[in-house]
Amino acid sequence: MNLLNPTLWNNIGVVTVVVLAGISVAKGWLVPRSLHREMLSHKDGAISDLRARAAEDAATIRVQAETISSRDGAELVATRLLRETRAE
Repeated sequence: MNLLNPTLWNNIGVVTVVVLAGISVAKGWLVPRSLHREMLSHKDGAISDLRARAAEDAATIRVQAETISSRDGAELVATRLLRETRAE
């Protein structure tokens, strides 16, 4: 049966529409306007927190990369010195 057929909608009353709207809100299919704004503000807050955390992670990664590169240089120098002392 076509949903645009008026005879189909004649059998549906106000109570049915209210019950379907209530079920839709309970299931999350429909979101009231105020709740939607609250959800968006929570999402925006989470995004800003993640961006701040990403900046902290970038600083940590930079420090780790500098430490690893300086350690690699120190290990190369130590290895070279050990080889030279063993060769003597």
